[in-house]
Amino acid sequence: MEELEFTVRRGDDGGLGIRVSAQNTCLEIISPPGGGGEHPIQVGDEIISIDGHLLQGVRLREKLREIGSKRAHDFRVRRRLAPA
Repeated sequence: MEELEFTVRRGDDGGLGIRVSAQNTCLEIISPPGGGGEHPIQVGDEIISIDGHLLQGVRLREKLREIGSKRAHDFRVRRRLAPA
């Protein structure tokens, strides 16, 4: 496993372009992030913090409500390494 950090801009629709499970694992990339290009978060990534706030036991959606919506958010994810 490795931990990575990304800044994700909201799209024109105001969304982050991902669908996550109750355990904060990315299930689907819905749309590219604001500004276009490939989404830095990948299916299977476990989101462990947003804007420096750990998600331990808290759903991403709940934490976003708590900290408020911004145009861009800093994510820290845990990603499985590909087999060698």
